[in-house]
Amino acid sequence: MTNFKLLTDTELVIIYQKKQDSMAFGELYNRYNQKVFLYGVKLLKDRATALDLTQDLFIKIATQIKNLKEPVTFVKWLFRIAHNDCINILKKQSKYKTTEWSLTYDRVEEQFDEENALEKEDQMNRLTSAMNIMSPIDQAILMGKYYEKKSVAELQTIYDLSESAVKMRLNRSRTRLKKAME
Repeated sequence: MTNFKLLTDTELVIIYQKKQDSMAFGELYNRYNQKVFLYGVKLLKDRATALDLTQDLFIKIATQIKNLKEPVTFVKWLFRIAHNDCINILKKQSKYKTTEWSLTYDRVEEQFDEENALEKEDQMNRLTSAMNIMSPIDQAILMGKYYEKKSVAELQTIYDLSESAVKMRLNRSRTRLKKAME
C-alpha cells in the first residue's frame, strides 16, 4: 500500500492520470483545498462564494487533470484555473450590480461636457481594441495590475515569475498597449 503523503505532487498527478486512483487525488485535494479556498476569499471577498469556487474547481480538476501534459506544473495550473474562475465570478457579479438611483440623481447637477465624453468614449474604444489584439498573458498582467489593483508581489505568486520578470512584462505590455492605441 502506497503512502500518498510521502509522494510529490508530480507523482500524485501521474498516478491519478494513469490509474484514476482516488487516494492520489484525495491527497492533492488535502494539500491544496485550503490554499485554493483562501485564495478565493482573497480575490472574491466572500467566504461562501470562495467555498463554492473551491468545490467546483476540484470537481473540474478531477475531470481535466488527464489533459495536463506536464504534471510538474500542477500547482501553477491549479491556481491559474482558480484565478480564471475567480475573474469569471467577479465579471458575472459586476454585470448584476445596480446603481442606487439617489446617487445618480445627486450627480445631475454636474455639467455634461459632450466633447469630453466623446473623447473618453473614443479612448475607451481604442483601449478595448488594443487589449483585444494583445496576447492573453499581456492582457492578464495588465488587468491584474491596473484593474484588479494587484501588487507586483501578488502577480509574482499568480504567474510564478520573479519580481524583475513581472516588472519587465508589465513594462513591455504597457509599451505594446500604447503602440496599439496609436
